[in-house]
Amino acid sequence: KKGEGELLMLAAMVTDGREMQRWVTEECPTLAVAALPPLHAQQALPLVQSSIAPLAESLGQRAEAATSLLVSILAGRCSEVLSAVGAIPSQYRMVNKAPPTKASVYVKAAVEPLKAALLPSGALG
Repeated sequence: KKGEGELLMLAAMVTDGREMQRWVTEECPTLAVAALPPLHAQQALPLVQSSIAPLAESLGQRAEAATSLLVSILAGRCSEVLSAVGAIPSQYRMVNKAPPTKASVYVKAAVEPLKAALLPSGALG
């Protein structure tokens, strides 16, 4: 299992990667041509934008990869709890018990890892 520190690191990679991509795409080209005379700046801006586009794309891909890994880890933690849920229907059939009328304890336990990560004190909060 990935520890909370690793989840924090992944969450930081996602947010930092997206912020870096935004900065490179939106602010960097303007800053790069700001010192040029206006006519040259207008001509240089598309060149600067196309030059840094691969960097912005790479940052986006890395942020997406970190997002996928983070989602995978959290989904795995949530689904671990559900492995025993398959036996619940047979428990009711065997003793002719009425079906449950409220959510089982598995539901709360299954979403707990996700809640822990999303709350303000968690990895993604």
